[in-house]
Amino acid sequence: RAEALKKFRRLGTKPLPALLPDNGDPEDVHIFVIGDWGTYPGTGINMASDWTEQMWNTHCFRGARSPQHWKEAKANGYTTAAKVTRSWGGGRPICGSMHLECSWDKGGASKNNRCNPDHDAFWRDHYAQQNVATSMTDLARERKPSFIINTADNFYYAGVESTTDPLWSMMFEELYPDQSLQIPWLGSLGNHDYGGHTCDVCLWPKIGHRDNRRDSPCSQAMIDYDTEHDWQWPNNKKVRWVLPMKGENRWYMKSFDFKKGNVTIDVFVIDTNKAHVSSQCHSSCPDSVAPKCVSFFMQLWTRQRAWLLPALEQSTANWKMVVGHAPPENFEESLMEEMRDRGVSVFMAGHVHQLRHDRHPSGIEVIVSGSGGGYQSAGGGTSYTLHETQDYGFATIHAQWDKLTVEYVNDQGRVLWDPIVIPKVDLVQEGLLKKLREAAIKSDVPATKDAIGKAKAHGVDDSYIYAAAMAGVKAFEATGGMTWVHMEPKLMKAGAATTSAILASWTTEESLPTEVTKLAVPARCCTPMTVPHSQTVLCDSTKELCSSQQMAKNARGAGAAAMLWVSKEQAQADSQDAEAFDIPVASIPKSFVLDVPSWLGNQDEEIFITFTGGEKGYEKSLDAARTAGVPETIIEAAILAAKQRRAEEHVQAAMATTDQQVIKAALAMAEEFGAESDLIEQVQPQPEPAGLKRAVATLAADLGLGKSTGDHILEARRKLAILILQDSLASADQNCKDFNAVHDMIQQAKALEVGPTDKAEGCRKDLAVTALNAALELGSACKDPLSVAVSWCKLAGGLDSRIEDAEKKCDKEVAAASRRTLLIVLVLLVLLGAGAGVVLYSKRRPQAPPQPSPGGIELLEAESAS
Repeated sequence: RAEALKKFRRLGTKPLPALLPDNGDPEDVHIFVIGDWGTYPGTGINMASDWTEQMWNTHCFRGARSPQHWKEAKANGYTTAAKVTRSWGGGRPICGSMHLECSWDKGGASKNNRCNPDHDAFWRDHYAQQNVATSMTDLARERKPSFIINTADNFYYAGVESTTDPLWSMMFEELYPDQSLQIPWLGSLGNHDYGGHTCDVCLWPKIGHRDNRRDSPCSQAMIDYDTEHDWQWPNNKKVRWVLPMKGENRWYMKSFDFKKGNVTIDVFVIDTNKAHVSSQCHSSCPDSVAPKCVSFFMQLWTRQRAWLLPALEQSTANWKMVVGHAPPENFEESLMEEMRDRGVSVFMAGHVHQLRHDRHPSGIEVIVSGSGGGYQSAGGGTSYTLHETQDYGFATIHAQWDKLTVEYVNDQGRVLWDPIVIPKVDLVQEGLLKKLREAAIKSDVPATKDAIGKAKAHGVDDSYIYAAAMAGVKAFEATGGMTWVHMEPKLMKAGAATTSAILASWTTEESLPTEVTKLAVPARCCTPMTVPHSQTVLCDSTKELCSSQQMAKNARGAGAAAMLWVSKEQAQADSQDAEAFDIPVASIPKSFVLDVPSWLGNQDEEIFITFTGGEKGYEKSLDAARTAGVPETIIEAAILAAKQRRAEEHVQAAMATTDQQVIKAALAMAEEFGAESDLIEQVQPQPEPAGLKRAVATLAADLGLGKSTGDHILEARRKLAILILQDSLASADQNCKDFNAVHDMIQQAKALEVGPTDKAEGCRKDLAVTALNAALELGSACKDPLSVAVSWCKLAGGLDSRIEDAEKKCDKEVAAASRRTLLIVLVLLVLLGAGAGVVLYSKRRPQAPPQPSPGGIELLEAESAS
C-alpha cells in the first residue's frame, strides 16, 4: 500500500475529476458518507516521503515510522515499549494528531494500548485514514457509489492555506485515487476547516493568529478548490470536490434524479459552526476580533435558516437530506422539528469522532459519520442514540424510492450492525404525530384523544401512535425527581429550547421558582460569587471540581433563586449543610447551554429561565396517557424503560469512582430493572485476547455478576472485577494459602494488565517451594506429591535449581527405599530358607523307642525323694 501511494505522489496538487458511473443513472443508487478524515502532518504512510526515518526517530521515537521500523529498532536494542510509554506526556513526543492523546498523556499512556507500539491499537491509529480509505475503496469497487457526502473537518489540524496547499495532495487526492472514488464529493465546512484553534485569515486577514500549527488557515480556499460552482448532476466534473458556496453564504443544495433507480434526492448542505463560536472565536481569535467572529457565525445561521426552510418546502424530491458538521445536540432542537415538518428524513453530521446512528425525537434519522481518520478521543451519544462506536470507518446509504438502507463499515471492512431501514416520510402522518406529541407533552387529555383518533383514521401504525402519546411521560426519565427547564434568550430567539432536568436529592418541585428568572453565569462557582439577586445561576461540573452542594451553598449565599448544574447525574447531599439545601438545584446536559457563553458575549443579551413539571408533572403525564387511551402495557413498558435509563445513569456515575460498594449498588439496580438486556446496543466491543475474555468471565462468575450486553454495565462489571482483583493482589502476602487461587489471580491480572503482581508472585513461589519441601518430607512417598509441586514451581518460575535438587533427593529416597526393600526381601528369603532346613532336618533324624509313662506310685516316689 505504501508503494501504491508513493506512485500517486506524482499527482502533486492536481485535482482528480468526477466521472459518473453508469453515466449518472444507475439502477442501484448508493451513497457513501465520511467525515473528520484529514490526518495531521506527521502521521501515517501518506507522510512517509515528507518525514525521513531520521525525523521520525528524532521527533517521535526510534522506530516510529512503521511496524517494520519498530521491530528493527527493538531487535537492535535501541528502544523498548516500556521506554516509549514512559516518554509520553506534556505534548511530547511529537507523532502527529493520531497520537495526541498519548502526547498529552490523557488517561495514562502507560496503561493505554493505543500508546504502546507493541500493540496493534497503536498502529491502527497510526494508519487510520489510510485504512478507512482502503475499506472505502474495496466497497466502492463493489457498490459503485454515485456520490460521497463529506461531513467536514477535512484537514487537521487547521484546514488549508490555499488551493495549492500540499495537504490537498497528501490528505485527499493521494488517499482516494481509485476510479471508484473519482465521483462527486459533496463537502461542508467544520470548525477545523475554519482554523480549529487558529483564526481564519481569509475572513479576518489582519488579525494575526494565536497558534503556530498552521500559519494561515483559509476556509475560502476550500470553496475555491471547486472550480465549477454551477455543476449539476448528471454531468461529469473536472474537479470532484464540490463546495459551491458564495462569499459569506456557506450553504448550497444539489439535486439528483436517478431515472433507472426511480428515485430523486435533494441534498441541502448547511454550516453549523455557530455551535462552536466559544472555542472558534473567543479561544482562537484576538480579543479585538472575537466579536466579529461571533457575529459572522450568528448572522450566517440566521440567513441560512431563512434560506433553508423555504428551500425545503419547495423541494419535491423523494428524499430530502440535510448535511452539517455538528450533530443535532449542538444546536437548537426547534430546527430539527421545522426540518421534519418540511419532509426531511435524514440529517448527516460528523464532529464527534465516531460512527453513530440516532433516532431524533423530531423523527429525523441522524447519521453521524465522523471517524474517517481524525484521532479518536471525542465521542458520546444521546438519549436517542441507537448505535455508536469509536471505530474508524464510514457510512453507506442504499437509496430507493420508498426506503433508505443505512450501513456502517469500519476501517477493517466489517459491517458493524444490522442494516437500518428508514421508510419514506408520510407528511400527513408526521403532522398528525407532531400534534399528538405536543398534546401529550402538555398533558392535554382531550387534544391527545382527538390526535390519537385522527392518527388511527389515517392508518398510522399503533407503535408510532403510542410512542407519540407517551412523549410527556418519556420527557421525565424516572418517577419523580424531574422538571422542565425552558430557556428563552431575548435576542437569540432561535436558541429557545426546553430540556428535562434531574432535581437534586434535596430539591422538591414546590421549592422551584414559580416566576420567570434571568440566567446568570458567574466566573466561578466553587468560591463565593456575586450575582444579581433572585436569578438562576449556571454552574458547570465539568469545569470545576468542588461538589454540587458546595456550588449550591455559594449560590445561596449570593441570593440566587435556583441553580442549574451541568452534569449527567443527580446532585447528591454529601453533608447536612442547611444553607445548601435552601436552594433548588437541577442538573442539565451540557449541550443544552452550549451557546450560552457566546450569547452573553453580547452585553444586551438576556436569557430567561422557567421551571415547570417535577414529580407532579410526571404523574400528570402518566394519568393523561391512561385517560387518553394508551394501553397499560405501553405505559408499564415506558416506566420500566425510564427506570432502566436511570439505572444506566447510576452505572455511568459509579464508573467515576473506585468505591466497590457504589459500583455494586449501581449494578444491582441495573439488574433489578433488567437494564442489562434492553440497553442501547451501542458499541460493538473490540476483539479481545482470549486471556482477557477468560479473566473477565472468571471474575464476573466468581463475583456472581451475571451477564450483560449493555456497554456501560459491562464496563462497570469489568471495573468492579479489576478493583477487587487489585485488592486481592495487594493483600496476597497476607492470604497466601491456596496455590491455584493465587495463580489464577496472577493470570487474570496479566490478561487485564492489572498490577503490581509482585506480592502474588512471591506468594505463589513460596507456596510452590513449601509444596516441594513437604513432598520431600514424605521420604520415599515423595514421588506423586513432588510431581504436583514441580508443576507449581514451573508455573511460579525461577525455581529450576530447586526442582533439580528436589528431584535428585526424591530419587535418592526412592532408591534407598528400594534397596531397603530388596534387603528385607533377601533377609526374609534367607530366614524362610533356614526355617525350611530345620524342618527338613527334624523330619529326617532317627527317633528313640517310646518310653512308658510313669504311673501314680512312681510319681509319689519321685516327689518323696525330691
